[in-house]
Amino acid sequence: GTKGGYLSEDDTLAAKDCHPFRMTRDEISLKPIEVRKKAPAGQACSGAEVEFRRARSLREANSVLSWRSTLSRQLQ
Repeated sequence: GTKGGYLSEDDTLAAKDCHPFRMTRDEISLKPIEVRKKAPAGQACSGAEVEFRRARSLREANSVLSWRSTLSRQLQ
């Protein structure tokens, strides 16, 4: 009676605690392939935007790094 109910409640709590982490990990591992292979138009567009932003930020970081390296070379 009460013991069984308590156990099942515990189980649902454990599932709730465990589930989000497992989901996020699976999503992270799946995302790169899934987005490229079979993404609806909207998702593909947003994915492209994200890629573009990432590339732009990387380029900006690279330009800053190269600028620093040229500065250090001039200083030496």
